[in-house]
Amino acid sequence: LVGAGLMVRTLFALWRLDPGFNSRGVITFSIAPQPSLLDESPASIRAFLRQVHDELASSPGVKAVSLSSASSPMEDDYDWHIWFAGRPKPAHPGELPMSLVYVVEPDYLKTLQISLKRGRFFTNADNEQSSPVAVIDQSLAQRYFPGQNPIGQYLDLNNDPAQPSRRPVARIVGIVGHVNQWGLDDTARPLHAQVYLPLDQMPDKDIRSMAQGLEAFVRGDSSNMPDFETLRQRLRYLNHELVAYGSQPMERVVLDSIASQRFTMELLAAFAGLALLLASIGIYGVLSYLVGQRTRDIGIRIALGAERRDVLRMILTDGAWMTLIGIAIGIGAALGLTQLMSSMLFGVKPTDVVTFFFVVLALCLIAMIACYVPARRAMKIDPLIALRDE
Repeated sequence: LVGAGLMVRTLFALWRLDPGFNSRGVITFSIAPQPSLLDESPASIRAFLRQVHDELASSPGVKAVSLSSASSPMEDDYDWHIWFAGRPKPAHPGELPMSLVYVVEPDYLKTLQISLKRGRFFTNADNEQSSPVAVIDQSLAQRYFPGQNPIGQYLDLNNDPAQPSRRPVARIVGIVGHVNQWGLDDTARPLHAQVYLPLDQMPDKDIRSMAQGLEAFVRGDSSNMPDFETLRQRLRYLNHELVAYGSQPMERVVLDSIASQRFTMELLAAFAGLALLLASIGIYGVLSYLVGQRTRDIGIRIALGAERRDVLRMILTDGAWMTLIGIAIGIGAALGLTQLMSSMLFGVKPTDVVTFFFVVLALCLIAMIACYVPARRAMKIDPLIALRDE
């Protein structure tokens, strides 16, 4: 019961967290373009991806759309070495700090409703013909630019000393809120820096990889949510070989990120319910047996003037002692169990007093209900019948 109670409080604590984006009203799915797109030029691939975006954005009920590659919140991780122009660069690439990289379109912030803290996000002008730009999250800004304004600084994404100019440095134009990439309990881990890059500014090699597949995020109107089948048919209108698959609401993605905690809670709750049932049946059975054994004793007490409420109190006291002894043993065992499951808890201590108190209170109430039935039967014993039967 204590284990289940702690997991319930853990889930409530997790649900109160802000994951850094608003999952309500957003669906995500994968897109596999037609195989022939791989043979097209980078300019043609970019043009087709814009057509995909426009087709989704013009669908009924759609409020915002963003295609995405690399990292995806609570699903896919893509790490990349980063550095900052103007600072001495480590000689070995392995010494460069790592960052999660999100390759997205201008409407990404609008689609997932990630907060913009400073500067700006991408616009349609940030394309392959404009100077490279980047947006960073708060954790990167605080870690590498403490007390400074990182906007206007340059982000170096080249991690190979043998190819120092493979990727042009990108000017930081904005700072956004941190996204809990690894689930709602992501705050329990060290913050991982996050970098956003415009999809249209990706090098030709990376654009070709997107012709093999990418993700779509679609925010719909709460009163007229877009149907995935409709979206898929609209995309097939562009090219009948294009495949859209794996649709799921972002709320499901967030829920799945705490699946292990939910499973643990459900498992412990099932065993706790069974234990509670067995405990109540056990107390009821023992007290019923004791009342049967003490029928003559109870009859004599009543014959000598004992009040029936005294009999009720006597039986309930016996049950209370059994319950308290069981609770004392159970608390000792629970203290050991909760230390073993401390890594699964979030926002609550293994020795949480509130959880222990309510568990003890629940056990006492259930036990007293189980005691009341045999105690009430003992109150109704007729002393003449009890003595004659004995």
